[in-house]
Amino acid sequence: MTDNLRDRLDDMLAMLAPSPASVEAAIRMGKRIRWRRRASAAAGLAVVIAAAAIVPSAVHVGAPPAPATTYRGPQYSVTEQLPGPHSPQGEIAQGTINGKSWRYMAYEPGTVSLGGTRQSGLCLQGVGPALGGKEPMLCGQAPGPGGPGTPMGFGCGGNCVAMVGGVTAEVSYATVTLTNGTVLTLHPVQARGGRYVAFAAPRGTVTMVVAYSRHGEIASSAPYYVYGVPSFGAWYPPGQHGPARASAVIGTGTFDGIAWSIRLSFGPSGECVDFGGMPACGPYTRPTGTAIVHYSVSAGLSSAIAEFLGSAAPAVSRIAIEFPGGKTVVRPVTVAGQKYWAFAAAAYKSVHWTAYNATGQVVGTGTGQS
Repeated sequence: MTDNLRDRLDDMLAMLAPSPASVEAAIRMGKRIRWRRRASAAAGLAVVIAAAAIVPSAVHVGAPPAPATTYRGPQYSVTEQLPGPHSPQGEIAQGTINGKSWRYMAYEPGTVSLGGTRQSGLCLQGVGPALGGKEPMLCGQAPGPGGPGTPMGFGCGGNCVAMVGGVTAEVSYATVTLTNGTVLTLHPVQARGGRYVAFAAPRGTVTMVVAYSRHGEIASSAPYYVYGVPSFGAWYPPGQHGPARASAVIGTGTFDGIAWSIRLSFGPSGECVDFGGMPACGPYTRPTGTAIVHYSVSAGLSSAIAEFLGSAAPAVSRIAIEFPGGKTVVRPVTVAGQKYWAFAAAAYKSVHWTAYNATGQVVGTGTGQS
């Protein structure tokens, strides 16, 4: 598989990046500005939710995933169909949840107005009784000729999730396995200048998504859940799996009146960092040394804060952080044999940290900026 193909698949496989379910969390998501990973002070920045772990030398042939084990929760039924002969122009997919219908639509750039502003990018929206009427319309940059559009997905009204994403020409279809054993087959549809797939299902029921080329399986991903909405960020070629399960809260508190918390989790979904209900997952990495490896910026009612996650070398006992207007001291938390630390500071400002060992000796220094 070429680097170009992997890069395009990274974008396609990141298609299922949902927002939280609650209105408060959804508003917070809208004000999230960025998430970045810093492997070291000199390293470049990369989007963590990209599927960087997919590095097979060739496409592997594989059968669709086996049905899920016996499901003992509430009963439900889900269907998925391609647009029919009488479907409206721009429809990506249609189906039902417990007999109630839904459809996903793509609207041409310049044909939709939101808040009195005509949208210059492509807009996507789920509609129908199964989704509680109409979902919030998501608008972004129209897809270019060589790749997919902006990854989109969210929890819908009531007890469901609805997701949509662009796919490249190499992806023939994808499957979504649910807890009751149902396997939805998603066929790409040409709509508004791009190739898209979409599906809808009850909250908390998606167990696996697998992407296939015409030659066989390319990669699969297990979801990381928040509020019953799945987030996909780590994708594995056939025969590979995520790390052993481990999870811990690395830091929590308030800054400038804004509550913050950071939880780090490892498992089938890869490496997931949850910034107070806003998760992002990526391939598992084990950092070396002491450095800031992730951060996220949140906008509050009157200010913005940055939440930082760092790794620490084995000898580190505490980290002193200085930033404009304040300073703090944190102690690392060990997860899966690796030390991590977290703090919050004013957004868009530089921070400086100093690491100490148990005897008070300086064992590392560095800077960061959100």
